Amino acid sequence: MSSVINAYKAAVTREVRRRGLWPEGPLWQGRFHDRVVRSETEADRIRRYVAENPTRWAADPFHPALPPPRRRGGRGWRP
Repeated sequence: MSSVINAYKAAVTREVRRRGLWPEGPLWQGRFHDRVVRSETEADRIRRYVAENPTRWAADPFHPALPPPRRRGGRGWRP
């Protein structure tokens, strides 16, 4: 799984930089969390998280446009 994720990140990073969409600094978090989804309920929760997550970005404590005091120490929303 790690090699697939790393290859994907590398390909996306090259394309994003080629287009000038993210000229400097890290594009990805250093790590990722993978797990086996064990039930339909869990799959539904994850699907909901993926669908709703972009709408939470503006309020995320790590959003780069927020003032630095708000970013410090925040953990963001967790599913």
